[in-house]
Amino acid sequence: MMMKINKMARICTLIAVLTLLLVGGAAASTPTPATQNIWMPAPNTSWQWQLSSLPVDQSVDAAMYDIDLFDNPTSTVAALHTQGRHVVCYLNAGAWEDWRPDAAQFPEAVKGNPLPDWPGERWLDIRQLSILEPIISARMDLCQQKGFDAVEPDNIDGYLNDTGFIISYQDQITYNTFLANAAHVRGLSIGLKNDMSQASDLLTNFDWALNEQCFYYAECDTLAPFTNAGKAVFNVEYNLAPSQFCTQANQLGFNSLKKNLSLDAYRVPCRSNATPTPAPSPSPYATLPPSGSPIATATDCADPFTDLGGDLFYPAIHHLYCRGVVNGADANHFLPSASASRAQFAKVVVLGFGLPLSTPPAQPTFSDVPVGYFAYRYIEAGAAAGILNGYSAPECQQAGATYPCFLPANPITRAELTRLVVIAAGYPLTTPPAPSFADVPADFFAYSYIETAHSQGIINGTDARHFAPNRSIRRDEMCQIVYRASGQG
Repeated sequence: MMMKINKMARICTLIAVLTLLLVGGAAASTPTPATQNIWMPAPNTSWQWQLSSLPVDQSVDAAMYDIDLFDNPTSTVAALHTQGRHVVCYLNAGAWEDWRPDAAQFPEAVKGNPLPDWPGERWLDIRQLSILEPIISARMDLCQQKGFDAVEPDNIDGYLNDTGFIISYQDQITYNTFLANAAHVRGLSIGLKNDMSQASDLLTNFDWALNEQCFYYAECDTLAPFTNAGKAVFNVEYNLAPSQFCTQANQLGFNSLKKNLSLDAYRVPCRSNATPTPAPSPSPYATLPPSGSPIATATDCADPFTDLGGDLFYPAIHHLYCRGVVNGADANHFLPSASASRAQFAKVVVLGFGLPLSTPPAQPTFSDVPVGYFAYRYIEAGAAAGILNGYSAPECQQAGATYPCFLPANPITRAELTRLVVIAAGYPLTTPPAPSFADVPADFFAYSYIETAHSQGIINGTDARHFAPNRSIRRDEMCQIVYRASGQG
């Protein structure tokens, strides 16, 4: 549906142009305001999302196609327009990809940690807008030149991830606002991709939302600002069968699809899911239990992870997975050697020890854990139980966060995790006269907790004399420790 830009919208467009001229740092490259109407998807819009197995299958009956900027020629966009479709331009705005034609334009200084399980991708330091603005703007120029109608910017929630940079909530707001303004002055609408914790703050900047797996993670309520505002919400689920989420998706007014993680042409739309379009190839994903409350049984289940062969802690991971305590990084991978974040640990310790998920306070305890954050309830429950705590005011300030802060995306160290697990388990503290580990002296903050955990047999050193207290804990180690300390192993 085409929407004419009214007088107020033209004023907003002018403001967006001025903002880019003043803030963007590259005024000469900023395009003049688009004169054509900006297309806004209606709340009920059928769609297709295909980023692999090209060329794009143009036979799919959908009003909107979301396809890659670089991998599709102008002729594909034009052909879809001829069929009456609107076309969204997928581009990676928050991570560097080593295979893109403009990859060499990104200096090493803006490249951070690799994205787990996505080879060739590294997080970008979005704080360095003066460097990124001309590169991302050039990509949006290309979207406009190819005739796209809208933009889908990926990986725009770096502040919630282990990027290798200290990115604050406000840093992300600033960057995402730049993206929205850059799209609008080029006559393109833009979707908020997965950054649902900032949905309320960015609602006026973004025209629609695209979410992955909110039903699987039981966090679809975070999309309410968009549906309440009459803006379209597009959702995909990879791990659930259509019968496990489509009824609720339709009731919420979402445009939901069942898709393969590879984002090939296979799709099952919730509003017409009797026949997949096109016929699906055998799915590699196991059917998982419906999302919602954690699984209340410790009975055995089939797990879908292909990267746990030979892992020493597999029994712990499998047991906790079957109880709904832990999830994989995606449908088929657990990433056992990846570092566990403080937010991930909060969920595992709260569910693993069966702490009550009482109604969270109306005002969040920590400035960087808003109500819509995926681990909000777990962090609040852990804080209420006296197990989880935040950082001091100087530490928050150093991290670029407002006190009180939790820094949920920070990796949790072996010492921090051990201390918190001992508190959760209620073990009486052991304080031996001589340290068991050379790198954990008696005056170390977690000395008694590490000695207690070691004597209880829930954690060992990295060798006979060393504990490596400041090393980030691995995801599989986290599972093993909680598994043992909670009396399940």
